[in-house]
Amino acid sequence: MHKVAFNAQADFKNVVASENASKSMLTEYFKANQKHPWARHILYKDFPGSFTWEKRKKFWKPRVERFQIGCIVSANPAEGERYYLRVLLNHVMGKTSFEDLATVDGMICGSFREAAERLGHIEADNTLDDCLTEAEQWGMPCSLRRLFATILVHCEPGDVRGLWDRHHEPMSDDYRRTRTSPNDVEQIVLLDIRGKTFLYRAMLAKVRSEGKIAIATAMSGVAASIMPGSRTAHSRFKIPLSCDDGASCSFTKQSGTTKLLRMASLILWCEASMTKRQAVEVLDNSMRDIMGIRD
Repeated sequence: MHKVAFNAQADFKNVVASENASKSMLTEYFKANQKHPWARHILYKDFPGSFTWEKRKKFWKPRVERFQIGCIVSANPAEGERYYLRVLLNHVMGKTSFEDLATVDGMICGSFREAAERLGHIEADNTLDDCLTEAEQWGMPCSLRRLFATILVHCEPGDVRGLWDRHHEPMSDDYRRTRTSPNDVEQIVLLDIRGKTFLYRAMLAKVRSEGKIAIATAMSGVAASIMPGSRTAHSRFKIPLSCDDGASCSFTKQSGTTKLLRMASLILWCEASMTKRQAVEVLDNSMRDIMGIRD
């Protein structure tokens, strides 16, 4: 599922057939383990300490320069298999393929989650603890609250109160700067992480399960990241950054965006109430135009 960058004028068949298209840092990590038996005691996140990534030729070369610290791109539990793949890579070393990574006691598991469960890496709430602790190193309080809500909805933690007690302070840093009462801060944070996300996902799943089109958008990129198939409203609807009265979105009647909007049975706009009035009116003007609705 790794992304492949290519020139817009390139022939798609040639791009797919290219040897480099199937290569990524992870696939070449597997190959490095095949080639260098001594590397099989190194976790994926620690690989840059012993190997250098050659960008042009896409392979890991044994490091001869100074030591370097590496890291793995973050993932949250709502991402499903990508998250459990990351869990395995953080705990298991020496694997030589995706199939090998999903193998436990000689048996190939049906998913990375199953493999992680059988190895005992997600049988308790410690994995969720690790996820929140890591996010606290760089995430803003608002994004930590969204992550906590995502965990409640998708991961069914056994000790919710324990997770809350261990992580509520980083989730409330912004509110504690303006309020002195700990009880007030706690109540505001709890209100902020209530089950709105679950409702949105349920609505999207219901419509899409019927073979219909449901469009999910949000005011911010953080909000968009926790809804399946979501994008920011400005990106999805091509809303201009400067919205004047009477303005319209920057898509044409023949564009793919227009076709998508005409076919949609449901449009969700998370946090629309926090959006400027002009942005909503711009979309309304454009929707009336493409649907042929006149005042």
